[in-house]
Amino acid sequence: MAEPLPPQVSLRIFREFVGLTLQQVAEAVREQGVPITADGLNNVELGRKPGSEALMLAVARALNIKRLHIRQAADICEWVDAVRHTQGTKAKAA
Repeated sequence: MAEPLPPQVSLRIFREFVGLTLQQVAEAVREQGVPITADGLNNVELGRKPGSEALMLAVARALNIKRLHIRQAADICEWVDAVRHTQGTKAKAA
């Protein structure tokens, strides 16, 4: 019997929730030594092109996502709460 599939969450959903543009994420990924353009990242987000493991790890680091967050809904909720807390802290500091 096949393993059940984990919840599927688009990278775009994570990226937009964090408030980053394609360009910002692409720059953060390139800083980690993985070549990508905003258009290339868009193609991966839309499923037009597969993302390499190196790219996916670099994007996850840029969005502060742990591998576990992609697989378990409870961890996604924990991540969302942490991002909201961080965004609230930044807003108060501004």
